[in-house]
This record gives sequence, C-alpha cells and structure tokens, in this order.
Amino acid sequence: MGLLNGRKLTWRAVDQIVILSCVALAIWYAALGYLEKPGQRIRGGDSIGYYVYLPSLFMDGDLDLADDFRTLAGEDVFLFPAPDGRAGNPYSVGPAILWMPWFALAHVVALVTDYPADGYSAPYYFLIYLGNTLYVVMGLLLMVRLLRSFNLEPPAVLFTTLSVLLATQLTYYILPKSATSHGVSFASIAAFALAIRKDGITWKSGILGGLAALIRWQNILFIPAFAVAAHIRERGPRITAEQIKSYWPFILAAGIAILPQIVVWQAIYDRPFLVPQLEGYVDLTRLPILNVLLSTRHGLITWHPWWLVAGAGLFLLAGRNKVWAIAISGCFLLQLYMNGIVLDWWGTWSFGQRRFVNLLPLLAVGMGHLYAKTSRDHGRNLIIGMIAFVLWNQAFIYQYQRGLIPRSNAPTSTEIIHDKFSLGEVWQTQLAVNTAVQSFRNEDFENFLRFANEAWNTYPEYRNSAKVHSVASAVEGKWGEALDDFDRWLSIEPGNKMAKWGVADIRLKLGQVGQAREIVSSLGIDDPQVFQALASEKGTLLTRSFFKAYRQELDKIYTE
Repeated sequence: MGLLNGRKLTWRAVDQIVILSCVALAIWYAALGYLEKPGQRIRGGDSIGYYVYLPSLFMDGDLDLADDFRTLAGEDVFLFPAPDGRAGNPYSVGPAILWMPWFALAHVVALVTDYPADGYSAPYYFLIYLGNTLYVVMGLLLMVRLLRSFNLEPPAVLFTTLSVLLATQLTYYILPKSATSHGVSFASIAAFALAIRKDGITWKSGILGGLAALIRWQNILFIPAFAVAAHIRERGPRITAEQIKSYWPFILAAGIAILPQIVVWQAIYDRPFLVPQLEGYVDLTRLPILNVLLSTRHGLITWHPWWLVAGAGLFLLAGRNKVWAIAISGCFLLQLYMNGIVLDWWGTWSFGQRRFVNLLPLLAVGMGHLYAKTSRDHGRNLIIGMIAFVLWNQAFIYQYQRGLIPRSNAPTSTEIIHDKFSLGEVWQTQLAVNTAVQSFRNEDFENFLRFANEAWNTYPEYRNSAKVHSVASAVEGKWGEALDDFDRWLSIEPGNKMAKWGVADIRLKLGQVGQAREIVSSLGIDDPQVFQALASEKGTLLTRSFFKAYRQELDKIYTE
C-alpha cells in the first residue's frame, strides 16, 4: 500500500508535475550559473563527435570529418584515423539523426538572422542542446507510462519519476555542459520498453529497439532481453517455428533502424562492423566490477545510492512479474559487464557512471514497486531517505559543475562527504584559486602569491589550495608551510610529478641533498639548472622548466 491515496492524484497531474519539475530544475540551474553560454553547448570530445556528422553531411555533402573536427576542437584534435588516413569517428550516428530537425530549424534561424549559416554558429549549438533536453523530458513522460504498464498507482509513479530526475545521473544529463548521447539514450530505452510492453514483438517495437542501439551501441543488448521477456509473457517459455516467423518484422525493423550506422562505418572505414575506438579499448577479460559499483571514481552506488535501493525493489517485482524482473536484472548485469570491459570504465569526464543512464527507466520499475509495497510508516522513511539522496546528488552536481572535485579522477573522502556541508566555503576558496591561476598565466606573480595565500587561509585542507599555496610558500621562503602543502598534495594525488619536484626543492634548501637527488632521479628530470643546483648543493630546483610544467599542472585543475 502506498503512502498516499492514488485517487487523489490523476495521471494528468503526474505529467504536469513532472514537466513543471523539469522547468523548475532548469530555472534553478540557470540561477546557479550552470547554463551559461547556451550558444556554446557543442563542446568537448563526445558532444563534438556526435555532432560533426550534421555539418559534414548537410553543409559539405560528405563524410570527410577532419575539417569539421578541427573547426570544433582546434588543429590539435585527435582524429581517430581510419585505415586510409582519413578522420574516423568513434561516436555513433544516432544522436545526429535525432538532432536533424533541430539542425534544420537552426539553419532557418541562421538564414534570417545575422548568424553564419555554416553549421557552426550559436543557433545550431543552442537548438541542438534545447532539442536534446526536450528529448529527455519526453523520456521521463514515457517512463511514467512504462511504470503505469506495471500497474503502479500515480503516487508511486510520481515518487519514482521525481527520484530519477533529482537523485540520479539524469540530473546532470538532462541539462549537461554539452549535448551528449546519454539523455536521448535514456529516452530511447523508455520508448522501446514501453512499446514492447504495450504492443509486443512488432515492427514498431523493433524500430524503437534499433533506434536505441543506433544512439548507443551498448543498447543493442536490450533488444534480445526484451524480446525474450515479451515472448514468455505473451506465449510462455516455448517457441515454435510459426512464432519465429511472426517475429521477422521485429527483427527486420530493428536491422533497418541500425542500418545508418553500418552505412557510415562502411563509408569511413570500408567495413560494416567494427569497434572504432583504438586497439585495447575493449578487453573482454578486464572486469573491475567492484570499482564500477563502489569506487569513489564515479562508482555507480558510491555516487548515487539510489541504484542500490531501486535494485532492492526488483525483488518485489519478482513476486508479481518474475519474467520482467529477470529481464531487467539480466540487462543490468549485461550493462555492468559491458561498462567494465572498456578501458575507461569510470567514464572519463563523467557525472557518476554516465553509461548506466540507459538503465534508469528499468531500475525505476524496481523503485516504483518498492514504494508501492511500503507501508505508511516506512513510506515516510523512504521519502525522507530519498530527499537525502536528492540533496546528496544536488550537492555533488554543484561540486562537479564548479570544478570543486575532479571531473575524471577520484575525489577524496573529504571532498565526497565533508565538503558537501561546506559548499560556500569551498567555492570561495576555489574562486581564490581561479584568480591565482589566472594571475600565474598572466605572469602577475604578485597577485598569484596574494590569492594563493587567500585560498589557503580560507580552506587549507582543500586540494587546490595545496596546489597553489605550496609553490607560493616555496617562493616566499616559507619552507615548512611549503613542505606541508606538497605532502598534502601528494597524499591526495600520489606520484604527482610537480608535488615531488617541489618536495625535492625543499629538501635541497634544508640541506637534505641526498633525498633531493633521489627524488629528482626518480622523476627523470632533464634540466641542466636542476643538476647544477644539486651539484653545488645550493640554490633552487624551481627553475624555468619547473614553472612551465607547473602551469600545465594548474590547467589540469579544470580538465581532470
């Protein structure tokens, strides 16, 4: 029995609340500054890779992507070369196909305004981003209907949908920094699951399954799992030749929907099927399952405990619908394996485990059943717990969006827990760090020292405070403070070359020449001035080459 009386909440009201929640979230994120520069939302490797098909095909009339990659990412962009030396593209063509109407609308806008109608100006980027967001909202509404198909009442469906929106990775991928495939992947799986639940194994569900695979290749694993579940649900565990024959429209429709990717691969690589990432990207024997689930480096449950609770709800689903409980659990295990065998199992730049976003419509079924089966007293506890998950998630996204935690590497336990209760203090510290870094870039060393000290005075335990204050203290002759900061830096990022180089400098200045030489030798530094200082046992190891490398290290604050 749900906590609320289902008769007091209509399905129309559920849809309206979901839509208004998305609007409120967008307004809130805009107020926090997350949505700045809306005309620059095609940026970063993934977004560019998905987008380049559109200007290449519609503006240039070909699939020679090199110029398009360079236009969007600069001359130094890595082009994933095809066998004949042309630019390849490891990103699927599906998102570009869904973005086509928005690209066409943007082209019309550019033609009637002063923007260049070249596929690269602000209207194109903004409208693609807007369209991508609207697809995610559509996915949420489709998920509402998917949950209804499992006979869940409006309160359970609303609770579950809002929890998906606010307590999971979807929080970020509905309004990300740039348009990517994850939001439309979520929507496509919701559409496919709903179609096969409603209509069975038909050509319509086949097209939607193929479209989901066209958007993200890993989604192809859902097609057989859903088809088997639908067959057992409708016709039992046995299958006849006549039944197989009746499924050919489903199979052909799925194949036709996937065909554009095959055509693109053939045109670019002269092969219809391949893994377009470089060799070594996929290793079938590499299974860091515990890391994928529990690592502080974007671990699925560590970042979003919602998944653990929703997974528990699948046991309740099994009591009412064992076939679909097994199918959903099987899909999860297949995706867990698939996401583990890739080289960057943590997802590189990723808010949590981004590659699991496609599973959200399915795990939502577990969450819905958990809510529906919870008594009134325990239901309140479930709601309180979900509010805590939402606050945890929104604090995480604040840290991620503002660069208060690494975007690719693992945050520390302090950053994961303590800093969430001190977001204002951490942000003020990061503002001082930002100014110190910019001052260093501009060779304004007076302000570099000033703001490095301000960052340290505001929050000395913060990792970026250590990065700027360590060098500032060394330059100012505060060797004790500098050594403490370099050690703190190393405790957070073991093996960091710049931190070790700084420690070697302090050891030299303290007369510990042997230790300084040992550190320098381990780093493989090739700098005559460093060797001269070590030979004379005096001077400094903070040479011009150190500061050149240090500037690159400061730039990593915003990229790693």
